[in-house]
Amino acid sequence: DRQAVEPGVPHTFRNASDAITRVYNTHQPAMKFDQYFVELDRIANSGVIHPNRMTLPAILSLAVLITSHEDEIRSVQPPHFLMRAFALVGRTLGYGPGRKRP
Repeated sequence: DRQAVEPGVPHTFRNASDAITRVYNTHQPAMKFDQYFVELDRIANSGVIHPNRMTLPAILSLAVLITSHEDEIRSVQPPHFLMRAFALVGRTLGYGPGRKRP
């Protein structure tokens, strides 16, 4: 089942089942989405993100990532201005691409 989202429309997706799900994203223009997903994979596999709970290190890591790709993605929940504040703290503490954490 394919769905298209118009540019600028807030949206999200998740797998609400226990089954393995394959998601196929097409971004046109692609911009730097590949770099975003590479870094997201690094964070997800670092152990900083725990199932069913959001920790401060996870929030800081994701905030730095999202605000590093503002042309490609914006947070709606929590609001993007709040993600920018978390990112400032995260960068100060050493979170982010090429840094020691996570």
